[in-house]
Amino acid sequence: MNDGKIGIIGFSGMVGKAAYTALKRKYQIRCGQRHCPSEFQEESNVEFQKVNIFAEESLRDFCRGCDVIINCAGSSYQVGDIIANICNQLKISYVDAFGINLIENGLKEVQNSCVLGAGCFPGLSGILPLWVHDKFFDISEKMWLVSGGEEKYSFGACADMLLSSIHGFGWNGKYYLNDAIVKESQENIIEIVLKNEFPKGYVFNPYMNLETKSVAKKLRLKEAHWYNAVANKNLLGILQKSCVDLIKNEPLEEVVKKMIYYSNGEEQVLPWYIMAIVMEGIKDNIKQRVKIVIQSRGSYEISGNISAIIAEEILKGSIQPGVKWTWEVLNPKITMEKLIKNQTIEMYSFIDSFDELEEGIV
Repeated sequence: MNDGKIGIIGFSGMVGKAAYTALKRKYQIRCGQRHCPSEFQEESNVEFQKVNIFAEESLRDFCRGCDVIINCAGSSYQVGDIIANICNQLKISYVDAFGINLIENGLKEVQNSCVLGAGCFPGLSGILPLWVHDKFFDISEKMWLVSGGEEKYSFGACADMLLSSIHGFGWNGKYYLNDAIVKESQENIIEIVLKNEFPKGYVFNPYMNLETKSVAKKLRLKEAHWYNAVANKNLLGILQKSCVDLIKNEPLEEVVKKMIYYSNGEEQVLPWYIMAIVMEGIKDNIKQRVKIVIQSRGSYEISGNISAIIAEEILKGSIQPGVKWTWEVLNPKITMEKLIKNQTIEMYSFIDSFDELEEGIV
């Protein structure tokens, strides 16, 4: 058993379960949420403590004694600031599977390690381009990213999607071009290398976001695109209507419940998730294009494992105090290797010099 205690808030949710599974045999774990599941069993290194994230003293009491807190509860846009500030006051490191609003708003006098966007998107979506660049290019010039799958939206995921749309995580219908955010065109999608990874009927919505923009600036790209691939053609309309309802001061809980109802449908499906990237650039003075396709059982599993990896790195002392993106603190090569080794993801590569694609397993 390694030294250190990790508190997981919202441990029985889809992201929390994945983080808990990844960590429970390695560290002391404090599991927290409003109610203890009937099937929960304490072990020598695992304990349960009831916590109300909207009651400050309850939250403080849960965090005390932990070295790292992973927030997997509810909407990060609602509760992330609250938990992050308490962790900062108590000098406890903080990991949030979304929570990027703290990067924009900032924490005052940061005393702890605070890692945000520690999930699939944002998170893996920032690590993947850096890994592709390091492995395949001397100079990267352009990239296209797309993600989507067949999953049921949780309350927290819907709330974060909704609140991030209102509070400015990204720009719908836009892409990054020479340090500017400009209007997207369907002509910019590389049809054969992106769209063919998804079943017929999927819709690709362009959505430039803060994480992709920050990675594009880091890599000094000329051009960067992000697309959300969705099976429900009406999702964008549902999201827009939900934003309007929220702006009209309808209760968040009611708006999200309606959004879940209209987005998920009643059909039971086997979940799957894909994230694909195409990058163009130069290697050994030769211009080439690389495509990487990542497949997974679900984005929630990726999110939980990314959060767990970060918590471990914090306990090892490799992440210094400050508010950081996930891509700023994790080693891309080591992270991808861990995700493949523990079977969180499968990955395939396609390399060409703008002729025939050469396929292989990374």
